[in-house]
Amino acid sequence: MATTLLNTHDEPFLQRFRTRERVFSLTDDEVQDLKQAAEQGDAFAQYGYGRWLYYHYPYDGALREAEQLFSGVKDIIPDALAAYAQMWRYGETQENRMDVERCRELMKTALARGSQLADLQTARYRIFGIFCEAEPQGVSQMIEQRVKGCQVNDPAWFTMLAFAYEELGQIDDAIRCYEQAIQLGEIEDYAYLAMLYHQRGNMALYEELMEEGIEKGCALCMIYQADMSEDDFEELTTEERQQLHTTVDERLRRGLQLGEGMCAYYLYSHYYYGGLGYTLDKPKAFAFLEQGVRLGSTTCMIEQALEAQSAGLPGRSLTPDDKAELWLRAARYSPTDDDALYYLQRVSEPAFLLRHKDELERYWKPRFKEIPPEEEEDAEDEDDGRYDAWA
Repeated sequence: MATTLLNTHDEPFLQRFRTRERVFSLTDDEVQDLKQAAEQGDAFAQYGYGRWLYYHYPYDGALREAEQLFSGVKDIIPDALAAYAQMWRYGETQENRMDVERCRELMKTALARGSQLADLQTARYRIFGIFCEAEPQGVSQMIEQRVKGCQVNDPAWFTMLAFAYEELGQIDDAIRCYEQAIQLGEIEDYAYLAMLYHQRGNMALYEELMEEGIEKGCALCMIYQADMSEDDFEELTTEERQQLHTTVDERLRRGLQLGEGMCAYYLYSHYYYGGLGYTLDKPKAFAFLEQGVRLGSTTCMIEQALEAQSAGLPGRSLTPDDKAELWLRAARYSPTDDDALYYLQRVSEPAFLLRHKDELERYWKPRFKEIPPEEEEDAEDEDDGRYDAWA
């Protein structure tokens, strides 16, 4: 392969594809080199190109292609097996079935073969209790021991340790780890660090970190000032409003190019409601919402499903089965979301219920709440206005 950073089959190569942010940092030339080498049978390039397809989702069928690439090299590259396992967790394989147990077994196999992607992903599951018992204390102790033993060679571990500390309420320790991860090149941690200072009320440091993150290319930092209230916006002078609108718009579009789904959500919101100086344009709004969904944004998935449930989606004729699939996908990505569980529980489409019978019984029915008798009568397709994301 022509690109120096991608012409070795080693740990530095694999690190380039271990997180979404790193995949989106690939240049067009690097992606083209990956694709060409993948077509020539290079297993590492096939894995890397699969990760690019998975995160970018540039066209319909990209996930199927990514799945085939991961499956084809999963016995050669442990990280590819972990990536394939993760698709089972989200129901993204061709079977369209979430299988947490299969994901777990494949992750164990990948971990036994030395996959750091499996190691990191398993740690994340354990920190947040994603279909398992939450044990941030155990994960933090495990990573601390590895750091002391100099067994950590990917800065993503410091980010993971910071996540664990946050869950434990050890904010000073989390700040220290985010700072260390940033020093090692994890620029997405600028946003996580900034938000901790925001929670503490240190707005000056929050703003400084967000602006520095923007300068360094942190995708999540690009949402800075996009959530300004209309009241605050209207207090600005005409010139200040125009400048802020231009700045926010440029940031959000840049963040979208860097793969941040929340940037797509804010663009959707502003075009949908006409906020922060945007001209109301619902077709454009829904185009951004779809981009966010393709980027795996749970916020965008929930919003799209809500819109489909209440008023439909422009240019799409949705059947009850289609709406049910949207809610199932939203639940897979955000299994504790009240909206997703509320509407998924009320699906009565026979074909959908039969198609996903096993998944619904194994994972979702235990999470459903008892429906009051009066609500059972008219729950389907009901929208009582409680789900306005803007509000």
